[in-house]
Formats: sequence, C-alpha cells, structure tokens
Amino acid sequence: MVERDETSEETQKRLAQMEEEKKKAGKKRPPGKSKPEDQEPKKVKEAVLGDLMLALHLPKYSRWATSQIQFIKDRNIVDSYVGLRITALD
Repeated sequence: MVERDETSEETQKRLAQMEEEKKKAGKKRPPGKSKPEDQEPKKVKEAVLGDLMLALHLPKYSRWATSQIQFIKDRNIVDSYVGLRITALD
C-alpha cells in the first residue's frame, strides 16, 4: 500500500458525500463552526500493482499478454507521447 494525497476531485467527492450524510441525518452545525481539517486533502492508501500471475493452467495467449504487461511494469517503460510511465497513466 502506498499513501498519497487526495486529488482535488477526490476531495470534492468526499465533501459532497459528507454534506449528503449531514442532510440525511438532519443535524446541522452552527455557522462558523466548520472544521478546517475537513476541507484539506487527506492521505489516501492505494494498492500497488504487484507481480502478475503466470500460472500454467491459463491459456497461452493470456500468459503471453500477462508476461508483456509484467515486462512493462518491471522496466518502467515510458509512454513516448505523454512522457509518463505506462503503469502511472490513468
């Protein structure tokens, strides 16, 4: 697991969910009493891509494709158009 900061989109989604939960609960906070730490980006735990499975019971072509993906991951191959690692692209 890797910890990273929330993106602005994730922060906005989290704040929107918090607002919806407050509306459902029916509790309102007095004006001026909002917590500033809720507005700040938080740390997010994210799973890291591990080694891929190359089991013998899988079909040949899926093993070949998996081996190519594993090669790209291991070598940190960079996309020639964007300039970022292929495994880092979303």
